[in-house]
Amino acid sequence: MQRKEKIRVSHKGKKFSKEHKINIGKSSKGRKWTDKQKEKQRWMSFYRQGGEFRKITKVGYILVFSPEHPNRNSGNRVFEHRLVMEKKIGRYLKSSEIVHHLNQIKDDNRLENLYLVKSVKEHSEVELKHLFCPHCNKEINIRI
Repeated sequence: MQRKEKIRVSHKGKKFSKEHKINIGKSSKGRKWTDKQKEKQRWMSFYRQGGEFRKITKVGYILVFSPEHPNRNSGNRVFEHRLVMEKKIGRYLKSSEIVHHLNQIKDDNRLENLYLVKSVKEHSEVELKHLFCPHCNKEINIRI
């Protein structure tokens, strides 16, 4: 940090030519990464995170390492229930689409247990239809 500060102070008030300004801009942009370097970086990220292909989040969902997936998160992982649903319908899910677990168990990603919902509103309606009493575990019927 001291080196950058010294350079900044030494350049203060100086007039640079157009050519010099362009060169400064080029040097500060950094180099372009090749696809091979990007792939290597993804795998390095994977190993830094523990090197597990399947990871369970704090809330109970399963994340799967998938560096080629277009909807991956910053750790190159995708929720397993979304991958299962994508495989069934044969396309990538939109960000607005939600995969609902029918039995409310977040790590139960069997196809029979998953239901694709097109919006948050529709998901809320599905959730309201299957409410259970926390004390006696009986289903509560609510009319919408």
